[in-house]
Amino acid sequence: MRVAAPNNQHKPARATHNRCCKPATRTRTAARPRVYAAATSDKTQQGTMSALQSLRSTLVTLFRSKSLAGESAAAAAVATRLKVEDLVQIRDLVMGSKGDAESIGAEKDAANADALLDRQAFGNICQRLGVSEDSRISALYDNMDKDHDHKVSFRELTTVLTTLVSGTNEAAVEFEFSLWDRSGDGNLDREEFSRYIVSTSRANGSLLSNEALKRISNDLFTELDLDGNESIDLAEFKKGVLKVQTATGVSTNAVAAADEINPSERSVYEFLGSRMPLSAGDVVKAATMNKEESSFFFIAKGKATLTYRGIDVHSGDGSKPKSAMLGVCLAVLPNDQVAVRADTDCELIEVPVTSLSELALNGHAGAVVVYEHIGKIMYDMIEPLDNRVAEAFKNGEKDLAENLQEWTGYLRDAMRDFALQFHSIGSKGKIAVQPTKSVGDSASLSIAYSPGVAEPCLAIKENPDLSYEYTSRGHLVGVISNGTAVLGLGNIGALASKPVMEGKAVLFKTFGGVDSFDIEVDESDPDKFIEHVVAIAPTFGGINLEDIKAPECFYIEPEIQRRVSIPIMHDDQHGTAIIAGAGLVNALHFAEKDIGDVKIVVNGCGAAGYTVARHFIALGVKPENLVACDIDGVVYKGRTDLEEDPNLYLHNIATTNPARTLAEAVEGADAFVGLSVPNILTPEMLLSMKKSPLIFALANPTPEIRYALAKATRPDVIMGTGRSDLPNQINNVCAFPFIFRGALDCRASAINEEMKMATTHAIADLAKTDPTRPFSPESIIPLPRDPRLLYHIAPAIVEAAQKTGVARIEVNVDEYRAKLEREMKVKMGDILQ
Repeated sequence: MRVAAPNNQHKPARATHNRCCKPATRTRTAARPRVYAAATSDKTQQGTMSALQSLRSTLVTLFRSKSLAGESAAAAAVATRLKVEDLVQIRDLVMGSKGDAESIGAEKDAANADALLDRQAFGNICQRLGVSEDSRISALYDNMDKDHDHKVSFRELTTVLTTLVSGTNEAAVEFEFSLWDRSGDGNLDREEFSRYIVSTSRANGSLLSNEALKRISNDLFTELDLDGNESIDLAEFKKGVLKVQTATGVSTNAVAAADEINPSERSVYEFLGSRMPLSAGDVVKAATMNKEESSFFFIAKGKATLTYRGIDVHSGDGSKPKSAMLGVCLAVLPNDQVAVRADTDCELIEVPVTSLSELALNGHAGAVVVYEHIGKIMYDMIEPLDNRVAEAFKNGEKDLAENLQEWTGYLRDAMRDFALQFHSIGSKGKIAVQPTKSVGDSASLSIAYSPGVAEPCLAIKENPDLSYEYTSRGHLVGVISNGTAVLGLGNIGALASKPVMEGKAVLFKTFGGVDSFDIEVDESDPDKFIEHVVAIAPTFGGINLEDIKAPECFYIEPEIQRRVSIPIMHDDQHGTAIIAGAGLVNALHFAEKDIGDVKIVVNGCGAAGYTVARHFIALGVKPENLVACDIDGVVYKGRTDLEEDPNLYLHNIATTNPARTLAEAVEGADAFVGLSVPNILTPEMLLSMKKSPLIFALANPTPEIRYALAKATRPDVIMGTGRSDLPNQINNVCAFPFIFRGALDCRASAINEEMKMATTHAIADLAKTDPTRPFSPESIIPLPRDPRLLYHIAPAIVEAAQKTGVARIEVNVDEYRAKLEREMKVKMGDILQ
């Protein structure tokens, strides 16, 4: 995405337009000072973050103002006895870390002792910032005055402002709790909770009377006081903040059509957006809408279509929020050729890209999700456009083809820019370390570190298995690579592979609840790489090897496993094989064929292709019925390279079949599995296959044969790809997070073939029982986000590990399955934690 405003040469002067291309009438959904108000990452924190919005949003407005050093800042400085440069310092400070704030603040204290606020001066600045309620001003001042000297120093001010403006949601929730814990005992009594309810509700626009709010407060207090001790602790407070917002009638400027959208994402549209009503047939040029900066557009209601040079390129429906974003395309130049056509009466919400970017840079969960959606929309648009370009050229429609090709080029440029922006928003990269124990005081620090940390060290020395009890090892996986075979990029080296490895760590946590971090080893020598991995193995409960080229990977994985007692898996090999195996089992059900009778062609004999072939044979495919092909054609016994190297791994899948080319191998085959190059499987080859052919075209992003072309050539084809926008996505994420979760939870010493086979059958069975969609040739694989994957695959892994003797602790599989199911429901928000 291009987050900067378009260059002036691409932005024609605004002109008068007729009905066909009229200026848009826009109504701001919320005043601009509320832009940064709703920085919430999940629904249990939404109410508390809303409670902070009055102060937080106005602080951000002031401290990020471009004119901060101007007259308004000078006036604020006079009112508070802070110098203008002090306020400028604060503005810069709140964009940094809390530690920086405290450090710089301490220096400021020493150098500028008169920069202190008494209660009256503090009240003055709060009034200027839009916080007018006395009880809230008093609570804020008391919270800031940590040393109780009745003065708020520069350090105290910057520390609290940093927490409010750029701190984590967790920190903001804890701040709000401490704000109303006037007694400082770590609990809210009924009176303190009542003050919180009334003040928060007033600050956020509730129209209820004080008496009504106090009654609600009393009822909520009783409900939240789970242990009945007439006080609410921080944990109980966190669980109930959403109820507070709902019960007190705090108003929100909701996006009516966005019920399916995550609340934090919805807040982006509500607080950043400008509403734009259109009548059916209206056409509004992007250049008209984007007067000062690039924007994307969300359809709040109705239907609309994005056009380029008068050609429809993307349509959206406000009743289907996940497809309602006309998005980033309007931030792609040249805007004078881009327009939106209202297909029905509709309402668009314009969100400035620069404002979205700034919000995302400060870690707003909803803004980050919007970025993700924009990227997916662009990605999903590419293949259909490529198909239209090919069809237009085929039909002799040269102008149409060239215009679509031009638009596709803009999209690809935008995708490249977007990918770079996405990786830089907020905290750079995709992973971070989050402590699980508080060390906020000297007592807890002495337990977490010296001298208390000596006790678990000595215990582990005596009994190494206690490392699973006293450290993170039991839920920690290392993602380790040397960068020699990264996606479709090839040997790009260890450092360049880091974004991929970080992404893998994110998937482990998101889907399997497994902590993970990446290690990139700058070593291409297999034996030296093995030495490095074995040496650091004590850190982890399991190791996921990633993006290591063949044939070295076939030596590296088993050798590391032989030398360590934790599970090792090279996901590029086994993850793809496991998912493809599940797809094969279910596809044969619809094709009404027996696995022992089918003829299968595997094209591509790298890490994934070779292992897919071996896994299919383990599933029941007869070795003589499987033909593997690589860049030199069919892999057959007696081929020159096999004769020259008796240890070459390809001997294990070499065939005696007389076929020598891919076309010859495919003729009369029941299935084709491609892990190779785009467009290598032709329509003629597909026509030569048997009835109901199975095609797994897994080259990414362009498969061995395009989905639409395969369906047009053979309507009876059962097809899967590696793409998320097409049916039957063969995606490793359906397997590896849950395999490692199960292996870790039973402390398995290895991931063996029985565990991999158990995963294949668990995935195949899940596709047959999906409550959200019928089992059909278009749904032979579960969706990657199917929540059932966790509590079906992990227990299957544990059961297989126990049966084969690699589990080091006994786990009741039924109880374990129930535990994981509850864990997933909690994660999805079905029940309160």
